[in-house]
Amino acid sequence: MIDNEDSQDDIYGLLYYTHRNVAEGKGCKEGPNDEARKFYNLINDANQELYHGCKNFSTLSFIIRLYLLKFLHGWSNSSFTDTITKRGYS
Repeated sequence: MIDNEDSQDDIYGLLYYTHRNVAEGKGCKEGPNDEARKFYNLINDANQELYHGCKNFSTLSFIIRLYLLKFLHGWSNSSFTDTITKRGYS
């Protein structure tokens, strides 16, 4: 993993590759199907700054990096959940 400020995640490329076969609903009046709605939600997350003024991470890129850390370091599901939530803290 490249770790400098000039590197950018190719979130749009990842989304395109993962969801390139997503189709809209059967008719214009029906709107997008469930898979298309999931895809559009991911696009919105890719455009959402992690926090105000953050230019290096989108909500989606941060979540992807968290899952990468979970995988690389063998975190259990319980450990990962405790890391990203307030569960277990008083």
